[in-house]
Amino acid sequence: MSEHNMEKIIGEVLTGETKLNALDFIVFLKDNGFHTGGEHGSVTYKDEAVCYMHLDGSEQAPGPWTIWLMSDYSAPHKDIPIDEELKNIAWANVNICGNCGGDCSPGTRKAIFGQEFDNVCSSDLAFRDPDAKTLGYVKKLMEMRKYEMDKYNAAIEIMVERFSKDSLIAIATTDGERLHNRMVDAYFDNGAFYVSTHALSNKMKQVETNPEVAVCAVDWFSGHGNARNLGWVLEPQNAEIRSKLREAFSWYDHANNEQDKNCCFLEIRLTDGMLIKDHHAVRYQIDFANKTALLSENWGEFM
Repeated sequence: MSEHNMEKIIGEVLTGETKLNALDFIVFLKDNGFHTGGEHGSVTYKDEAVCYMHLDGSEQAPGPWTIWLMSDYSAPHKDIPIDEELKNIAWANVNICGNCGGDCSPGTRKAIFGQEFDNVCSSDLAFRDPDAKTLGYVKKLMEMRKYEMDKYNAAIEIMVERFSKDSLIAIATTDGERLHNRMVDAYFDNGAFYVSTHALSNKMKQVETNPEVAVCAVDWFSGHGNARNLGWVLEPQNAEIRSKLREAFSWYDHANNEQDKNCCFLEIRLTDGMLIKDHHAVRYQIDFANKTALLSENWGEFM
């Protein structure tokens, strides 16, 4: 559904102040680089869904129109100050899971601007027929999401520049009793580090039992992730990452016996991390799961 079609539907199913507010929201979306027309009424920014809209003009929820927002509202946000009224409006519109049978049922416990809520849907907030004042706060929440996504993209550009090549990182694992750490050659791609290794190594045995790992790169990055064995390097599903690692690791063919079916790839799918630029002058706190980041120019703020 394009912006034009969305405006047409608004004109057909909504009336009065509700119609004016909905049209105003569409203008806001256009002016700020958001796009309607996604599946199930999604609104996207840089190809990522940031909210959903429902329009039918009925008196029964979710009509006449509803905006669902999803983001991580647990972290502080200095660049777009959050006042008490915004917090109260967000808390009043927390989207409690209705056990619809979707992937998020029965919801999860989430922190939203410092307050804990149980059974929250994957779309954290739901605004049904918002008035002009409430819509102003919805826009502010959308601006927050856009800001965090822009910072995430900037951080990922740095990650690609630094680590989408042969990069030394430390991987910390546990055997349940002791922590273990080792340096490995890794390659960053699409939010994950990849390592060529052997399935019978201690690290692979440890991540099979506990996939949660910590990583630290020589070039100013540390974080956490979930590790998994992608299997034999010659499996068809590994062809793309194998090609990238063979190109990045000049030693790949000399160090790996690909005929050994225990020769495998380790994927570390990052969940969060701290990326430092200019010797601590700039620090990105990255949420890889939500594809957002916060930026700090204050040394030690996220320590």
